[in-house]
Amino acid sequence: MKATIGVLGATGRVGGTAARTLISKGIYPRLIVRNAHKLPENIRTAAEVIEADLTRPETAIAATTGLETLFWLTPDNFQAEDIQSYYEAMGDCAKQIVQKNNIARVVQLSAAGADQDQFGIISAQRIIEDAFQSVATHHFILRPAYFYENFLLQIQSLSQQGLLFELFPEDIVIPMVTTTDVGIEIARVLIDSSCSGTIAQEIRGPERHTMPSALTAFGQALNRSFSYVRVSSMEMAKVFQSLGATQSVIDNVLEMFKAIAEGRATQLEDSSVIVAKIGAQQFAQTTLSFALENYKQ
Repeated sequence: MKATIGVLGATGRVGGTAARTLISKGIYPRLIVRNAHKLPENIRTAAEVIEADLTRPETAIAATTGLETLFWLTPDNFQAEDIQSYYEAMGDCAKQIVQKNNIARVVQLSAAGADQDQFGIISAQRIIEDAFQSVATHHFILRPAYFYENFLLQIQSLSQQGLLFELFPEDIVIPMVTTTDVGIEIARVLIDSSCSGTIAQEIRGPERHTMPSALTAFGQALNRSFSYVRVSSMEMAKVFQSLGATQSVIDNVLEMFKAIAEGRATQLEDSSVIVAKIGAQQFAQTTLSFALENYKQ
């Protein structure tokens, strides 16, 4: 069986959901990953799996040979000494993949705000958008803002103290969406050949939340109490330093937080926004509840 649809990042949440959705619809995709052993066995046996490293373009070009459609997401790199240079290298790899393999359709995971300047690490996504736009015949860009799954990064404090620590002002509304909804939408577009030309769309959940109101919704769903604690830029920088992030990454992340705090995370007209299905309470009842219970164990 020949695979004509390729999926990057299938070991992650978004790419994994896209891969599983394609397989459930009878599609035989090619999954391009760094480490095939991280894929569940039932996924490995239902797809063509090729290992490649986007920092080595020759491996990525070989892994995408013969594809007609490709899902691309740029891997995070907290160790990048210069974010701009890293994204430029990723953009060059993206162009080479499309040009050398004549891939006609690209579905790209970007981020809300990528079309704006001074948006930190999110603005760097535009380098990838521009790279594909210059070579791909059909280019679909999906721009989520904030993933609900980001709350899971603080599962310890949520479980033990009922607290979430973030940099956002308490009153700023942040478009939130689950990685599940994003992955399902990506799979839909990968299959739907009528999506042609260059299209950029934001995707958000059915509700609008501030950080405190999202925590309130979680608490109502789980019969628990959660509170929000706003931290300073200096405190956030220390967190990223503890994770091994370079100064370039930290500077760009803080600039991103500043732009979101100014309400610049969503700029497209409502006609260019996909409203997803899963809201805060459903996320809490499924994903967050499982994470909290699993952490207790």
